[in-house]
Amino acid sequence: MKNLLFLFLLFLVACNKNGDKPVPYWGEVSALKNGSCWRADIFAANNKPYYQGIDILIDKFNEVGFLREHIIIYKIPMKVGFFALDSTEVRDIDTLVGSKYFTSLDDGDVLGDSYDLLLDDSIPDFVEITEISGKEIAGNFQMSFVKDLTHGEGDPAAPDTIVFLSGKFYTRLKD
Repeated sequence: MKNLLFLFLLFLVACNKNGDKPVPYWGEVSALKNGSCWRADIFAANNKPYYQGIDILIDKFNEVGFLREHIIIYKIPMKVGFFALDSTEVRDIDTLVGSKYFTSLDDGDVLGDSYDLLLDDSIPDFVEITEISGKEIAGNFQMSFVKDLTHGEGDPAAPDTIVFLSGKFYTRLKD
């Protein structure tokens, strides 16, 4: 299952070699990432191929347009509500909502590090849909991630843990 996420991320970065954003970003997303203000690009899409709700995709590009960070929050029910994040894969057929975080290196075409949800009770991981109006979606999130070391060390300078607090988003479901 991790291979599917990796292939999706690889597609995004491969399309971005010239600094072009290959997907239909729309809206705003912000949070405190490890205590610092953080903003990125966002869009939402139907979860495919099993249509288990929607996926929210968040990408952070550097100043020259290369992808540096990618977050996917997946299998979110398309309804107003509070949804705890849990350990599940994007293609697992279940009722759990999950999330992953990836970094990329060089000119955006090299996978940096992969992070899994920390699932520590001290920081509840969640996504909350507060409003749906047509295809527009607004909400809040909070997530903590820990570096996945099963595929090698990655970037030794990357933090072991990444925490997003006070996250807010507003986006549109793409066609």
